[in-house]
Amino acid sequence: AMFSDYVGTELVMTSTVVMGFPPIPLSNRAELVAARGEIMAVIDKPNISHPFFIISPMPRGGFSGGPVISEYDFLLGVQTAALVTANAVEELGYGSTMSVEPIWNILFENRIFPASCRKTAYLMRFGYRFEDFDFHLTDEQKSELDR
Repeated sequence: AMFSDYVGTELVMTSTVVMGFPPIPLSNRAELVAARGEIMAVIDKPNISHPFFIISPMPRGGFSGGPVISEYDFLLGVQTAALVTANAVEELGYGSTMSVEPIWNILFENRIFPASCRKTAYLMRFGYRFEDFDFHLTDEQKSELDR
């Protein structure tokens, strides 16, 4: 499921788009900004079971938590931080993207997805179907979802 399997270098140099709301001088409101880039590396952080993607757009405040979309039209993850050494300014660092898997796990564990997508959600997460009683649905709710 997702990136829980080993991710090697197969995504390196593929295109990405990162979106966020960095402050823009002279703008009197928040503006959605999109930056195109590439995956430069895939790294494993100690004691973390999912990969991080190092992307080329210059890291700057306002992109943290923003989506990073792959050229293959899927959500790669979210922008987390600028990786810098010592006390260097963040613009000298690398953009770090946390893979989508931990986000998916949080959403799934808290059942934050449309009930009408429950079968697809379970298939994507576990690779098998589930029983409706897992959701404690009434007969009326089940029939509504099965329309």
